[in-house]
Amino acid sequence: MPENGIIKLNYDGAIFSSSSEVGLGVIARDSAGACVWWKSARKRQVSEPEMVEALAAREAVLLARQFGWRKIVLEGDSANIHHKLNSPQPDSSTTGTVIRDIKSLVSDFDLCCFSLVRRMANKVAHCLARKASVSGNEGSCFPLCWLDICSLFWINELFNFSLKKKKKKKKKKVTKCCTAQKSTAVRS
Repeated sequence: MPENGIIKLNYDGAIFSSSSEVGLGVIARDSAGACVWWKSARKRQVSEPEMVEALAAREAVLLARQFGWRKIVLEGDSANIHHKLNSPQPDSSTTGTVIRDIKSLVSDFDLCCFSLVRRMANKVAHCLARKASVSGNEGSCFPLCWLDICSLFWINELFNFSLKKKKKKKKKKVTKCCTAQKSTAVRS
């Protein structure tokens, strides 16, 4: 969970092979882990899965700007996008324009951390991306009619209900934090 005053945004993208469109999903949580907003959007097909992930990351940043959240943690499951967002080097790949746009957008934030998470930890954002509709959906409460796509476990995770689990030793993840003054790596 992020510290008080920090909003954590998980993002993911999905490609719909049956159509020429992709889905983008973003879920924002507060320091208690409660959902404060979610968004599901459908866009025209992009040829590369990496570009879909980059567009989902940008959608998360735009959502944070829309709500005026000044301290954010962006979590995604694409190692390539994570590396590009944390790299000081310019990106000349096809995703370069979107990566530059994200870096420009977050430069105004008080705190922005890019974190790489396992795919299972990003399941709600993935469900939102898969369920994207043509008109797009968003809200502060997860639609109960979507129960068919997310298991009870993920709904519980979304609303921060506790499940009895055996305590497992957590692997440390590396999170890169960028502020206006400095850039540091933080172990959590």
